[in-house]
Amino acid sequence: MKKTILTSVSALALAGSVFAQGTVNWGSINPSFMTASTDSTTYSSLVGGGLAGTATGSGSVAATGTGANAYFYQLLYLVNGSQTAAPTTLAGLAAFSNPGAPETAVNNTGTAGRLSVVTSSTQAATPANWSQGTSATIILVGWSSNLGNNYATVLTELQNWQADGIANAFFGISNSGYINPNAVGSTGATLFGSTANANGTPINSLGTHLFELAPVPEPTTMVLAGLGGLSLLALRRKK
Repeated sequence: MKKTILTSVSALALAGSVFAQGTVNWGSINPSFMTASTDSTTYSSLVGGGLAGTATGSGSVAATGTGANAYFYQLLYLVNGSQTAAPTTLAGLAAFSNPGAPETAVNNTGTAGRLSVVTSSTQAATPANWSQGTSATIILVGWSSNLGNNYATVLTELQNWQADGIANAFFGISNSGYINPNAVGSTGATLFGSTANANGTPINSLGTHLFELAPVPEPTTMVLAGLGGLSLLALRRKK
């Protein structure tokens, strides 16, 4: 009986150590591996644009500006069996979870294109369902401040874009990584880098594009476009 109890206690202790709270390193974002640029030459695929070239803007690509809180960033994760590529659809993006603070960042006010963490911590705690011993696909998303100052608000905006479309707005997604957090008490897992390490594959995404979000047509424009289409159809039938 004692042996059975001892075995059970040992098993529970082992399970607790395997699934304990994990930590990631949110002390800084190394500009050798992660920077951001706005891209108004191509509309984002998330809300009606087309990265294949079906809907493009006519602007330029440039490093994000240095105005205070002009751009915001959030680390997202997806606990799965293997690394997946960064999502290109809104449904794919919505599958990722948001750990919230302190894994947030803003644009660097000193150097264009660089990012600065909001709350510096070498042991930023991961959420309960992404624990030490569990690998997850990670991405960093970024957006212009006119969409909002937190990711939850921005995701809602994207999901209701046809009603709430905002002019001159940008949103982008970094290349993905695949990381297993470190245990509490040690420096958190490195999230950005160019080569695999003991925790997995970090994010390596220089010049991450924050694509312009396709503008929503005015109702009158949509009506005129519809009338134009009907007129063309009527002319074709006459011929």
